[in-house]
Amino acid sequence: MVHTSDKSLHLKEEGAKYIFLAGSMNTIGQDSWREAVVTRLGASYNYFDPTNTNHNILNDIEMRKHITWELDALKICDKIILNLLPKLNHQYH
Repeated sequence: MVHTSDKSLHLKEEGAKYIFLAGSMNTIGQDSWREAVVTRLGASYNYFDPTNTNHNILNDIEMRKHITWELDALKICDKIILNLLPKLNHQYH
């Protein structure tokens, strides 16, 4: 299951494995590296996807909520996958 910041985090389930998908956001029209990871690793993991396409327009309260979600998800996760795309590919649209 993929968890995103638009929903509250649940407590970590006993025996479940969690991966935080950190790194560059894909630009519009490109294949998502996050979707590729989820497809390749499959349902044996739960995933935290911090992508928020509204990132640039979040107000202070929304940004604080999003950052808190990310920090809490990082505490729960067992592994972090960090993917940094080339400079031209990580711009927000």
